[in-house]
Amino acid sequence: MTQHLLFDTDGNRDADPGRRKWRSPGRFLTIGTICIIALTIYFFMSTVQAIQLMDTKAIEVERERAGIAVGLLQQSGAQIDSVTISKLGRDFLLSGAHLVPADKLAADETSILLAGTELVLAWTPRRLGTEVAADVATLRIITGGLTVSLLLFLLFRLSRLAVHLDDRGRAASALATRDPLTGLINRRGLAEALDSAFARDQPLSLLYLDLDDFKQVNDRYGHATGDQLLICVAQRLKHAVHPDDVVARLGGDEFVVLRQGEASRSDLLDLARRLHARVTLPYGLGTVEAAVGLSVGIAQRTKHMLAKDLIERADAALYRAKDAPGHSILFADEHAIGSSAPRAA
Repeated sequence: MTQHLLFDTDGNRDADPGRRKWRSPGRFLTIGTICIIALTIYFFMSTVQAIQLMDTKAIEVERERAGIAVGLLQQSGAQIDSVTISKLGRDFLLSGAHLVPADKLAADETSILLAGTELVLAWTPRRLGTEVAADVATLRIITGGLTVSLLLFLLFRLSRLAVHLDDRGRAASALATRDPLTGLINRRGLAEALDSAFARDQPLSLLYLDLDDFKQVNDRYGHATGDQLLICVAQRLKHAVHPDDVVARLGGDEFVVLRQGEASRSDLLDLARRLHARVTLPYGLGTVEAAVGLSVGIAQRTKHMLAKDLIERADAALYRAKDAPGHSILFADEHAIGSSAPRAA
């Protein structure tokens, strides 16, 4: 049996919750949706600004033209009346040109002051930007509808893709923390369970289990039979522990039971003996009957202990238990306390 570490040597975990959160497809979908909405608003505001700019420029051009017309009219000395102003409007393309007091100017009109009078030359200017927008209104509606429909379709597809990727991500995460043979959590899953328990600062006890004589079963009956045996051992362990206990397979014939919460030494010893009694019963594997023993190392969390320390103490106790006569259960701070129930033949 070799020592295995649950954590990388640099102390970094493979699964960083913060990093997973930022890589979440749902987050990317939200960001993408916000970007699309922001771009839509930007293009809308840009279009409105362009229309207003065209209207303003067109009115400025007409005012310049009207100023020239009025200057020529006054220089000619012609009488300024409604007929003259109407003709001036036609000649200089000033729609609806007429004379009006400054305070009577309509809201949609613009004007220039006639020197020496209290009247202004008023007309309704062309707003080219608004006219162009009105001319292409139908096209804009169709194009806008198609664009919105396309965006909605893309958002729908993106949402479906995000859900699919989330499901795949959860499935991959579950697979990454599960032993494919037994269905128990694996080394990584145990590390996450330890992280969570240590973060809550709760009492912990860890039982490190190793099957005795498992190699002989593999050598005698083959690896397929050995795999069946490991599956049966996992099932017996799960049925022998409390529902809140965590059962993990670390690889090979090594298993761990993590008890969360307060547990006395006698409780842990009773649990270890119960596991031993269950695991060492004979296994009917098709036409083959096989049996294995069990060694157990037990460690309890103490103040200032790290997760790796708890694992190492239980593993060290297991080493000593396997070296003791029979199939022993051993606490990390004690020598062998004797063999458990004899191994079944």
